[in-house]
Amino acid sequence: MRRTKILSVSLPEETYKVVSNLAKTEGKTKSEFIRSVVNLKRKSDWREGWKSLRKLGEDTGIKFNIKNEDDIDRLIHEFRGET
Repeated sequence: MRRTKILSVSLPEETYKVVSNLAKTEGKTKSEFIRSVVNLKRKSDWREGWKSLRKLGEDTGIKFNIKNEDDIDRLIHEFRGET
């Protein structure tokens, strides 16, 4: 059974030439080149997701004046009404 799926796309001639030339330069088939570009995009999206999550954490730390793990423990106990 085939492990890949065929995808047919239409590209402007200039884009097709760029893809062909870049694939040739990298010693890849056009399919291998496109797969590598898709994988780069996926990794980029993953990194952006982590950047957003980290920014959210930093903003939350500023909002609640969190400087270290002790501050996190303090906030947990405050939230639970244990202080």
